Amino acid sequence: MSDNISALSASMRPVDALSAAGLGQLVGLVAPLQAVLDRMEGNASGVHAFLDAWVTVSNRITQVQGQLGQAVATGTAGWRGAAADQYRARTDSFARSLAEFAAAAKEAAAVVQLTAEVVGQSRSSANDLIGDMVQRLISLVRHLMALEGGMTATVLAQASDLVNTFAKPVANIEKQAQASVANAATPINNLITMLGAITRLWDGFAGVQQAAAPTAPAFGQQSRGLLAHEQWHVVQQRGRR
Repeated sequence: MSDNISALSASMRPVDALSAAGLGQLVGLVAPLQAVLDRMEGNASGVHAFLDAWVTVSNRITQVQGQLGQAVATGTAGWRGAAADQYRARTDSFARSLAEFAAAAKEAAAVVQLTAEVVGQSRSSANDLIGDMVQRLISLVRHLMALEGGMTATVLAQASDLVNTFAKPVANIEKQAQASVANAATPINNLITMLGAITRLWDGFAGVQQAAAPTAPAFGQQSRGLLAHEQWHVVQQRGRR
């Protein structure tokens, strides 16, 4: 995982080998392929921070769920009747929602991790392919220049033909990476929506708790604050993606 994700930030400039070989006039031919590598560049440290944030959120929400269950069980142990049953049913429903969100948060982290790995690996593969092409191009052009007596139209035409044979394979690699990123957007956006829904559910639950269980532990306000904190943390991390 680490190597593939690190590839997002790695310097990949196979086109620079042309200038180093004294063939800077060919850079324009290879520039579109170099642009593919540049488009797939990312922030590896940012990805790791995003992954850590989602895992932390999942763990913290799981803690909230456990604390809620314990507080309700202890605070309502002696309650009987329909109102008590309704209250417990409502808390059970909310606890299940928290569990669903915690699981979804871990799933989102897994999706982001897999996507980053795919894009990083794709970038490395494209870099290897373009690097191989550049070396072949250098060898071909030097040979043809020796025969033609310089950088003639014939040399440029054959150099262009060689570059064109690599254009489609490199474009296919980029398309695969783009598809992976597009597939990751849906579960992450769904998770953000779920977080908002759970927050609204908590607002309703906290109101019922205050009305129905004024003698219960002061769990509601504390946990609601924790949930709000985690929501802020998630939104901040989302904005840095």
